[in-house]
Amino acid sequence: NKTLSIIGGYTGTTPEPGGMVSNPAATVVDAQQNGRVMYIVTANNVVLSNLTFSGGNDSPGLGLNINNSSVRAVDCAIQDNKKTSAGVKGGGLYVNGGTSVFERCSFLRNTIVDNSWQANYGGAVYHNAGALELRSCVLAGNRVNEEGNNNYGHGGAVYAGSAGRLRLYNCLIRDNFVGGTQSTYSEAITCADAVGPVSIENCTVVANFPRGINRRAAGTVSITNSIVWNNGDDDLVGAINLSYSSVGDTNTGTGVIHSDPQFAQGYYLADGSPCTNAGSDSAVNIGLAGLYAQTNTSDALQVDLGYHHLPALSVTNIYVSPSGVDATGTGAAAAPYRSVTKALAMASEHARINIE
Repeated sequence: NKTLSIIGGYTGTTPEPGGMVSNPAATVVDAQQNGRVMYIVTANNVVLSNLTFSGGNDSPGLGLNINNSSVRAVDCAIQDNKKTSAGVKGGGLYVNGGTSVFERCSFLRNTIVDNSWQANYGGAVYHNAGALELRSCVLAGNRVNEEGNNNYGHGGAVYAGSAGRLRLYNCLIRDNFVGGTQSTYSEAITCADAVGPVSIENCTVVANFPRGINRRAAGTVSITNSIVWNNGDDDLVGAINLSYSSVGDTNTGTGVIHSDPQFAQGYYLADGSPCTNAGSDSAVNIGLAGLYAQTNTSDALQVDLGYHHLPALSVTNIYVSPSGVDATGTGAAAAPYRSVTKALAMASEHARINIE
């Protein structure tokens, strides 16, 4: 019953382990396409922090497989894991029993590929059993059957196929993809037959393909204080308990609106968005006070709908001018680039390119 902590992010300088680096998941555990990155089985009180799990290719759970264990992961990244096969479960994470919480973690660019008629499940996460909670996480760019033809996949981001409990709280789920010609049950979040209770709270589910969220048959799926918008053919499929949310479909419920959320950069809410102050309770009671659904206004009153970013929006200005020089310019107003191509190459997320 002792706690095992695996903590990355240190500089490794004397005196060891040195200070912490600014990148929260700087320590990379890379399987280099030679098996699974990490397997945790029948272990209690495991803490993972400041780690990146990448390069895994063994199913289930290419990056991380948790089996009947109690795990808390904070500021970790599960990314760039890939397997070409049929019947793969969990391109990033697989959970089968126990209780696991992932907080401020990212699940990025995990990929499952297959060219057969077999199904693959959960581009980022496959939840099979136990209790799993994702808090303030980002799931983006995960893909199932990306190169497939006559195949089908379930859950470009998340596949919930258990009788356990799954909670998605304050998560951004965007740009996840399911390919193949057999599109039945293909969406960002698939809640399978006899699924346990699934709760989606203050999440933004946007720009996924070919659909958003699907409750296939039995089980309870509840969505509240969320935004489900612009997800291919359908935002919501099946009987879902929906309240205090903005959806692009015609689904109804208490406090449900169908207005354009008016996203700003990186899926913040622009000033004047109908999703501000539209939630079921105060930001304090929901636990999101001080975080940013809007670009530069922290939530303090009635909770805003959707994902709340940890920092306010910070825009980097990059300047382009006919008098600029790509080779020696910095992109600052006093030392602009000459070409838009150079500016785009140097731009980070939330950058603004100013062209003279």
